[in-house]
Amino acid sequence: MDGRIQDRADIGIVTFMAFPAIGAGTGPVEESLGAMAAHDYFQLLEITHIEDPRVRIRCQEMIAQNRKSVAFGAHPNILNNKLNLHHPDAATRKMGVDALKMNIDEAYQWNARGLALLSGPDPGEADRRAARVRFAESLKELCAYSASKGEMPILLEPFDRSDFAKNCLVGPSEEVAELARKVRADHPSFGILVDQAHMTILNETPDHCLSVLEEFLVHAHVGNCVVRHPQHEAYGDNHPRFGVPEGENGLEELVEFLQALARVGFFDHGRKPLSFEVKPCGGETSLEVIEDSIRYLDQAWTLADCGRISA
Repeated sequence: MDGRIQDRADIGIVTFMAFPAIGAGTGPVEESLGAMAAHDYFQLLEITHIEDPRVRIRCQEMIAQNRKSVAFGAHPNILNNKLNLHHPDAATRKMGVDALKMNIDEAYQWNARGLALLSGPDPGEADRRAARVRFAESLKELCAYSASKGEMPILLEPFDRSDFAKNCLVGPSEEVAELARKVRADHPSFGILVDQAHMTILNETPDHCLSVLEEFLVHAHVGNCVVRHPQHEAYGDNHPRFGVPEGENGLEELVEFLQALARVGFFDHGRKPLSFEVKPCGGETSLEVIEDSIRYLDQAWTLADCGRISA
């Protein structure tokens, strides 16, 4: 396709996945975010909690100087602290909601475009429907809290429901759509972030997943996964580079995903964010994996020829 993908979307990078050492909010945060802020390929950096407020302020100034926008990912907080917004115990749910409100406060310090989160663990078939009701109420509370501070939307990123990966409540696309309708009835800004790797682990095709979630889709991740090689370092939901021999998503699958995004109008209505979620493994460096991903996306964009596809 003629032109760069940046002409049709804001290309981002999930920094706390690409640089795993900063996922807990410590480590080489300034160096890692600085490298991505200075990178001409990206318009958006997905960041998470930064422990040291002085480092946080310096990073905010650095990213603003480079004219990059920010999205906030609450995933490390949820996963590292085992937060569960649909737990049957009300006090446990409240603890999770209160912790996420602190993330919302921090996201507003960044003037973030959105805050993304995920559901807690799958409770099993017998309690799933009740858990989704509890989860919807927690999401509504977080949406209301964010709306009380400004206009930043809350986004739900559906994860897998597989015992070899994260095994979360949400989940399959039809259930995500049902949940999103309930939350949007009260909070129209609520949206969905679709992840290519999670979709693959759920054994959903791009056309199926995106057609079901089309009306809620505001952000997308491209990435890979390993599902058939249990001994692999990246087995499950660990986002290795595209084209890793044991992985599921290479150039062909990336082309298919971009074309499916085009068919639902993702590239036609404003500049939506499209982010890499990739992680080094097997001795790879972060920058090697990032540059390899850029080559994959540029080639896939040309092959996808999305300009010929109408929503």
